[in-house]
Amino acid sequence: MDTGLLTSGEFETLREHGRIREYASGQYVVHEGVEAHSIYLLIAGSLAVLTEDEQGNELCANILGAGDFFGEMGLCTTGWVRSASVQARQKSLSLIHISEPTRLGMIS
Repeated sequence: MDTGLLTSGEFETLREHGRIREYASGQYVVHEGVEAHSIYLLIAGSLAVLTEDEQGNELCANILGAGDFFGEMGLCTTGWVRSASVQARQKSLSLIHISEPTRLGMIS
């Protein structure tokens, strides 16, 4: 698997400390406007990054694949809200979910 910008050791550290979550096609991982406290690393599958226009129509801003991550601002800034929704595009996908308490435990 392509681990993106991470070394294989860094990827394994995240895998050990995070929680692996599975999502079905069409299922939302996060919703725009909700306060963020987690980062996600995509292991397999693909995700659509969705925003809404002024009329409330969903627009696809980006497609993410294995090795991509999202949600990093939620761990860097207190009170940060999600700027987009993220939705599974394939029948099955896997993510590593790193919450704020997990991240703090990893760096202490």
